[in-house]
Amino acid sequence: MATQGLHDRRTRVTFLIPLNNEGEENAIHDVIAYLEQQRTGSLRVTGFTRSKLAPTTFTGYWWVGGKTNETENLKPEEVVLFIIDYECTLDDRRLSPTLEGLRQSIDDAYFRHTRQRQKEIWIIAQEAVHYVKPKRRKATKKTDS
Repeated sequence: MATQGLHDRRTRVTFLIPLNNEGEENAIHDVIAYLEQQRTGSLRVTGFTRSKLAPTTFTGYWWVGGKTNETENLKPEEVVLFIIDYECTLDDRRLSPTLEGLRQSIDDAYFRHTRQRQKEIWIIAQEAVHYVKPKRRKATKKTDS
């Protein structure tokens, strides 16, 4: 983590995963458990946020068959949004293997509970600038001379 004055640079990761049946819900619980285990280690998760599971907050839309100009190929899907903060910058060498571990964990959880692999898992990493509260200086006592 690079701290500079009143801010530090971190990495924020976002991803959406489907929740349309019981198997996918169980997979999401496995992903949550995986993230909770990432509090320690060389590149720790400093926190994460997720959208509601029931009812879901977001609906994603995907074109089936690759034809983006035909609305009848547009497939809606209920999804859960995750936002994760890592205590590192984007150029940290530990980040890529960590995100590959996350991607593999998601894929394994879905396969374990649905017997299907996800066609794609989009994990987006971007720089986050965290503005910190400045430390207060201790007041010095004035003495009357």
